[in-house]
Amino acid sequence: MIDPNQLKNFAQAGLAALLIKTPSADEELVIHEIVQTLQQKSFFDRALQWDAANQFKTIELNGKTDTEAPLDVSPQAHPVLTFFHHLESKLELNHPTLIIAKDIWRFIESPEARPDFIRLAIDCFYRLKRSHHRLFILDGTGNIPSHFQDLVWLLPNPLPNSGEIRALIDKKMQSLAQSARLAGVEFPISLTSSEWQQLARTCQGLTSEAIEDILQLVALQQFSFTSDALEQVKALKVQRLANSGITFGNPPDVAVRGLSAVQTWADSQLPLLLDPVGRSQYNLQLTKGVLVIGPAGTGKSLFAKTLAQQWNIPLLQLDMGRLMNKHLGGSEANLRGLLEIAEACAPCILWADEIDKQLANSNGENDGGTSARTIAFLLTWLQEHKSDVILVATANRPWNLTAEQLRRFQCFFVDIPDVNARFEIWEALLEKFSISLPTEAVELLAAESESYTGAEINAIVSESATNAWVEGHPGQVDVGALLNKLRCRRPQWGGRNQELLELRNWAAASQTIWANPAPQSSSVTQNSRHIQF
Repeated sequence: MIDPNQLKNFAQAGLAALLIKTPSADEELVIHEIVQTLQQKSFFDRALQWDAANQFKTIELNGKTDTEAPLDVSPQAHPVLTFFHHLESKLELNHPTLIIAKDIWRFIESPEARPDFIRLAIDCFYRLKRSHHRLFILDGTGNIPSHFQDLVWLLPNPLPNSGEIRALIDKKMQSLAQSARLAGVEFPISLTSSEWQQLARTCQGLTSEAIEDILQLVALQQFSFTSDALEQVKALKVQRLANSGITFGNPPDVAVRGLSAVQTWADSQLPLLLDPVGRSQYNLQLTKGVLVIGPAGTGKSLFAKTLAQQWNIPLLQLDMGRLMNKHLGGSEANLRGLLEIAEACAPCILWADEIDKQLANSNGENDGGTSARTIAFLLTWLQEHKSDVILVATANRPWNLTAEQLRRFQCFFVDIPDVNARFEIWEALLEKFSISLPTEAVELLAAESESYTGAEINAIVSESATNAWVEGHPGQVDVGALLNKLRCRRPQWGGRNQELLELRNWAAASQTIWANPAPQSSSVTQNSRHIQF
């Protein structure tokens, strides 16, 4: 939400044209905050509001709006032309005027915008800087094109923080309870202290309006607000953000064990994550970026999911392809919006799958430099941001990653599983699908599945368990059936020793941490087993 002190400072400094990134549902709230904050300091004598449908209106002190008398402009004139001509007339007045424009930005910020619109805007913004008037532009993108640099300033309008969210929740609960009393119905509110904290935590990353809507919907569905409502709030939040292109990763369906180096690192980071105040006293830093490199199917993505589950924090997916926009600055604006939500959800993990493909594309100019600019924006954010957002990226092929890119990450290399790891993979997956086999049979499966990844073993066990259920004997799968399916499938890394060797050599040369021991041909030992997916 807008910082009132920053709002006053921007206005007092003479920054005449200010852009505020504002979701449509929050427009009235932002307008109220602007008018109330600046009115207290007598920054203006009158306030006007403009939108493309209604043109100019006067904002009265009581919050109402009255339509302004129109200028002598042709009714067929474009709303943008009417806006700037009307605004030009206001600049002639000596009385400081506050102008809040809702729709104007979409007509002038696009590279395809009409040149006359852009010229009118430039001239108007220039004159505003030399006047006593202030223009606040509300728009959902927050993107300032190069031709408006130094003429228009971006006023931060972050999503509600934890304190603001708790105040919103308290206010909404009081309103719901009062409505219930007036209607003569019961509306029990019963949450423990930890559940109140969980509710506020769940609402992070949402706008004020979205928080109120979700609480209202859950309350009407349950006619109460108890611990049962927490999961509903979470589900509605996921659904709401999905409509904006924000996806939450699913938790892992199999526990991951045995990646000792990764586990040690994760354990070392958890106290820092849980105590941000304590670590700041000693200038300690939480790792901002993690890059997991390895062959396909070895469980790099599962690592990100397991880490989020272990730390009990949200997992947001970063899909670079969905962020790409043909308009200049559009991709960066989309990424900026996603990062704002991630920072509002902090602490959390931002998961970027197969980032090596995007980093490789950023070296070319096939898309007019869009990928390069977007990746540069992401890497700059990764280095400079202060929030507890950890970027966990995966990569299959590290050849195109530069030293400059790699130095921003804590790098791990995940190899294909050795015989000890394969033993635990079989053991865990058999347990997952309720298949019971003696230890000797599992050891045989581990020995026979050399060069197979955890993903391939998972497919074999899943298919065998499904067939057994269809045939009427669920969970009854013998070792012979599993071996037959195993031998009918060639492992994806079988015979690709040169490529594996190159990956291992690269990991060794780049001083990447080895997440698991290199595959060995020795027999299974009970004290050295590792699992990966």
